[in-house]
Amino acid sequence: MTDLHLKIGTPPSYRVDGELKITSGRPLDTHTIEALTRTPLDEVELATLRKFRSVNTSHLIDGIRYRVNSLFDRHGMALAIRALDVRTPQIEMIGFPNGVWEDIVKLGQGLVLVTGTTGAG
Repeated sequence: MTDLHLKIGTPPSYRVDGELKITSGRPLDTHTIEALTRTPLDEVELATLRKFRSVNTSHLIDGIRYRVNSLFDRHGMALAIRALDVRTPQIEMIGFPNGVWEDIVKLGQGLVLVTGTTGAG
């Protein structure tokens, strides 16, 4: 599981291997989503959410970092929560083809952007 999605009018759902799975729970109502949103956000973040319609934050709980995106969609407030590993992966484990990372770290100047596909984290 990578993400937990909570939004008004649908049961909680989660993402596994890129595919969204809907739980058998009851659809969430406005009151529940608003209460759940207040839990991970402080007052400044709540004000940002209201003003800009979206806010991102993170929390470290029991050695696990959680990224929280709170937003408004067409139905109202929604949350997307992702658990992240707090350890930086070894560069060999990231999956660069043909050791290209070795060439990148040898560069003496410039800016190198390493990006992934949407949803890759």
